[in-house]
Amino acid sequence: MSDAFAPSHDFRTQLTEAASAAFVAEGFDAGAGRVNPSDRPDLADFQCNGALSVAKQAKANPREVATKVVAHFADDARLKSTDIAGPGFLNFVLSEDALSSRANAIAADLRLGAPKVAEKRKVIIDFGGPNVAKEMHIGHLRTAVIGESLKRVMRFLGDEVVGDAHFGDWGYQMGLLIVALQEEQPDLPYFDDGFTGDYPSEPPVTLDDLGRMYPTASARGKTDEAFRDVARKATRELQEGRRGYRALWRHFVTVSREALKRDYA
Repeated sequence: MSDAFAPSHDFRTQLTEAASAAFVAEGFDAGAGRVNPSDRPDLADFQCNGALSVAKQAKANPREVATKVVAHFADDARLKSTDIAGPGFLNFVLSEDALSSRANAIAADLRLGAPKVAEKRKVIIDFGGPNVAKEMHIGHLRTAVIGESLKRVMRFLGDEVVGDAHFGDWGYQMGLLIVALQEEQPDLPYFDDGFTGDYPSEPPVTLDDLGRMYPTASARGKTDEAFRDVARKATRELQEGRRGYRALWRHFVTVSREALKRDYA
């Protein structure tokens, strides 16, 4: 990072340092010199409200305190104007030369003036959230774009970032698919507890099949208690490691992932 973009070169920081020094020179606490972006950008770029607080403590007139402080900025080339508003607010307007110089320095910097974080953090961003057997929609695209943007920005700022597009491939939805497939193709070896051979390498379903079965099974599971109980039992057996159900799960995941690769490409 160029020295031009160290914190001391930030206008707000510079003005805070100058205002703090001015308050100290007038016998007040340096903390009164804190400068912030103006609440009225139509009137000023920055403001300082410290004169009111120190005047109250010193039992002095805040406008008189502000007048003493603002006198220290009389020859400040960074400022086009300084004035006192209301009971003692200090307003600062930056000069065109200061703004132009800052803009030129930013344009010439490879990082465009963006500083790196003072302390590197490890950040994990979980985004995306596509699910097995469910078509992607605009919500998935939105989170993917926002998540990827955040990841790139934070890396640019110097953080260590891990991005995870979480894949929803576990849970009740798998049980629903297993039961729905069993109703359609009950003779598949995946449903035979006594089967000890190798399961087919080719999936017994296509993405279109999954897209058709899941909405129907999901809707049915909300109204058909017996069907829901069977799906929950299948989910539990899958999670407990039932061999045929694990093989089906791998097929479901493979089919869905291939489609997601195309969508994310």
